[in-house]
Amino acid sequence: MFRGKQILILTGLSYIVISCTTSQTYRVDRNSEYVEVYSTNDKRSAMTSPAQDRSIQQSIDQLKAKVKTSKADTQSWLNLAYLYAAQGKLAEAEYAAKKALRHDIKNQEAKKVLAQVALKRGQLNLAEILTNSLGGERSEDSQVLNLVALIALERNKPSKAMDMFKKSLNRDPGNITARMNLGVSYLKYRQLSAAAVQFERVLKVMPSHADALLHLAIIKAAKGDLNDAEDKYETVLAGQRNNPIALYNLAVLQKNKEDYGDAINNLKIYLKNPNVKSSDSEEVFALIEKIKDLQQQSGSKGISDSEIETLAINFKNQKRTKTPNSNTIQDRDLIEKKPASSINTSTPLPVDAEIDELERALIE
Repeated sequence: MFRGKQILILTGLSYIVISCTTSQTYRVDRNSEYVEVYSTNDKRSAMTSPAQDRSIQQSIDQLKAKVKTSKADTQSWLNLAYLYAAQGKLAEAEYAAKKALRHDIKNQEAKKVLAQVALKRGQLNLAEILTNSLGGERSEDSQVLNLVALIALERNKPSKAMDMFKKSLNRDPGNITARMNLGVSYLKYRQLSAAAVQFERVLKVMPSHADALLHLAIIKAAKGDLNDAEDKYETVLAGQRNNPIALYNLAVLQKNKEDYGDAINNLKIYLKNPNVKSSDSEEVFALIEKIKDLQQQSGSKGISDSEIETLAINFKNQKRTKTPNSNTIQDRDLIEKKPASSINTSTPLPVDAEIDELERALIE
């Protein structure tokens, strides 16, 4: 089942603190009969992107073949919606969810996908309309309550959001997404011990959950347990060597331990990551300059000004040659099945009419 998500980026504690408000792992059976997705497309997450996972694309291809021969296969349309949403392909996710609703107008899972799509697009009113149609704050569904909480975060209502995350977990203690969200919320307000408890509980269920490991490592480092934090960063990097969050935070830790050479090496790897934003690089170069000064003060030979300049030039050149993100490319085989001229735009899908009616009710 699909877990709703929204991304927040938090900073503090002298580290880059990620707040992937969802975990991202997935299980897809070989016949694509069942899909379970916990997703994030945050490039600063430690989790592998679904857009780069071949098993996800293979499942999408299988599901597309299914719906071509069985257009009323609601579950296959739903699974397609889940997977496209995980990839960040919002138009395709919306299309597939509406197809599912066309064959089952009361399908709650499809409405959850549509709510998530609206949330990702910043259409908070529409997201709220959809979650309210599923029970809203009074829902008994843990996923719906998680979505309600995420909308509250976007509306700058953190207290309500935390209450909804807790309520979501009361309904389903196994909802990893809501648990990660609650942990991140605690972390934002520097309730480190409470946050650590949530991330540790996630790791009991999913020991390889990279984002939970990263958050816990940041907390350990903030509390001065540098060796434990370093072990956790290394565990993350063993699975994803180029992860920028782990590299940067490990470099900060190594600077504090006076392991200047290792810190510089990790920052060099960080700068080679094509997904690193130019704005993020400012913190990295500031850290490199700080390490250079510390090296000079200790009398050791360290990175030179010319090396730093070369790093900056190479980073700028890399940004100029970066290719567009494939996540923005539409799957036209799915959403353009008919020529535009043959589509009867005067007859909307039933879900469109239902949403319009909900919107009118809200306005009234």
